[in-house]
Amino acid sequence: MPKTPVIVASHTHWDRAWYLPFQQFRHMLVSLIDHLLETLRTKKDFKVFNLDGQAVVLEDYLAIRPEKRDELGGHIRSGRITAGPWYVLPDEYLVSGESLIRNLMIGQAVVRQFGKPMDAGYIPDPFGHISQLPQILRGCGLDSIIFTRGLPRAWRKLGSAFRWYAPDGKSFVTALPQVEGYCSGGSLANVPHRWGQHRFDRESSHRRVRELIEASERYGHPGVILLNNGCDHLPAEPDLPKLLTALNREMPAYRFIHGSFADYVAHVRRKGGRLKRTAGEMHEGASSPILSGVFSARMYLKQANFAHQATLERQTEPLAAAAHLLGADYPHHHLIHAWKKLLKNHPHDDICGCSVDAVHEDMVTRFRNVREEIDFISSRSLSWIAFNAAVPRALGEARVLAFNGAPRGRSVLLDAEMLVDKPDARRAVLDERGRPLPTAVGDVRSVRRTVWDPDSGKSVARDLHYQRFVWQGRVPACGWAQFGLGEEDHAPARTVLKATRATIENEHLRVKMDRDGTVTITDKKTRRTIRGANVFEDEADGGDEYDFSPIEGDRVITSAGHSGRVKARLLGSCMAEITCELMLRIPAAISRGRKARVKRTVELPIRTTA
Repeated sequence: MPKTPVIVASHTHWDRAWYLPFQQFRHMLVSLIDHLLETLRTKKDFKVFNLDGQAVVLEDYLAIRPEKRDELGGHIRSGRITAGPWYVLPDEYLVSGESLIRNLMIGQAVVRQFGKPMDAGYIPDPFGHISQLPQILRGCGLDSIIFTRGLPRAWRKLGSAFRWYAPDGKSFVTALPQVEGYCSGGSLANVPHRWGQHRFDRESSHRRVRELIEASERYGHPGVILLNNGCDHLPAEPDLPKLLTALNREMPAYRFIHGSFADYVAHVRRKGGRLKRTAGEMHEGASSPILSGVFSARMYLKQANFAHQATLERQTEPLAAAAHLLGADYPHHHLIHAWKKLLKNHPHDDICGCSVDAVHEDMVTRFRNVREEIDFISSRSLSWIAFNAAVPRALGEARVLAFNGAPRGRSVLLDAEMLVDKPDARRAVLDERGRPLPTAVGDVRSVRRTVWDPDSGKSVARDLHYQRFVWQGRVPACGWAQFGLGEEDHAPARTVLKATRATIENEHLRVKMDRDGTVTITDKKTRRTIRGANVFEDEADGGDEYDFSPIEGDRVITSAGHSGRVKARLLGSCMAEITCELMLRIPAAISRGRKARVKRTVELPIRTTA
């Protein structure tokens, strides 16, 4: 009978920050990689160690130990250390699709400075996987995924190897779940002995290996067995080759191979066989819990990440590309630096908000650093475009330039202050052909400034008037449009717009707001009506940052039925708004025992504007 291959993949799962902040975990990382390099120097039979599928650990280590660059790079080139393909191991639901692509591109680029990135899509610990991941992996040259969390409960019908298809119906990867988890074979050769100490225990190690193999055979392995020799922050085990030699001698039905996760994928492929197909999210907890409560923990982090991603993807990079087309240098290295800084907030223990406070305080600083960099790039690019773009003849020099970084043209409301000789409510904003656009004329801000007077050749003090204008204009895809201010005889274009005490409407929609802030929306064309939208509710949570835990007997407090102040108003010819202000009284805190809420209450103001 042919022997069954057993790939023993030595690895560490490395959280950059979690129950300790980053700088303290890096102390442990430096010790771990120093120990790994010593092991590879002294144990020539130690074949390979997997650095958790991410490349950022290389940068984190070399920032402290730059003198080790050549030694570390030599082992990556020889294949004794594998790293990448990811830059960091991200949560997939809380970050953008573009950031996942950049994560893989940057991770592979970092590893290529030393050698070849790992060509297995290794991503063990995020809380589930999005349906689009197979297409993203294939687009970055990867045709496999090895994962722990998210395995469907009905996975036995699929087996321990299956084809996972993306929504396009064509892109697929070979999916290989770590059914026993990525820690299944942790401390195989280094059995914990005393606190901080390990020893080689042959009998204990052999017993654990047999148990793991029996479990794999119960699950139905794909002709190859994977033993995950590692766990969170565990170092390499120098005695592993000695253990594998003994196992090959004493368990003749199996061939134990010290290999990488890519080796495991290659062995599965060599075995061949027809694999079953599946598609959709991997978001069930057959092998490990998903812990979906993290998706709403520390919501300010999610909001900041969304804002910074959107700015970088839809504003900063398109602006830089547009300015480059007009002759500016493209700030490639600065943009990569900004992406790296942002991606360091994307590991699941960071963006999920489930770490100690210091970790998330570091994230806020990182977000601020990203914002400083991308705002500067955006401002310089926009200025370059404004000074180098051709000026439409109908507008003259006094103009506003609007940029659209989206891949489609958009008709949007634009909002800007413009310098005017004197305030005038009858002005309208003009498009590039000199046609007046629907315009709302807003407040005036006057400031006294010292300006240069070319007639007198002196600096003189003058009052400058800035008036706010809101107008509806069209901006092309990945490009810009320019707008100017019409003279007094340009009457603003009119639309059908009304505002009563509690209702605003135009030719398309009617929006009515009740005194409790709930909204009724009517589509005039289809006559479809949505009622009772926009109810706020407050509910106790006795859990932690991972899990929502409802409290028995708690009363859910909602805004429905409360009485607030509603006000509607027209803002020029193209915009109307309706506002409700109300006050909820809610319990101030949860009790010490987390079994009830305290009786003391606080006021929670809610202001809704449609």
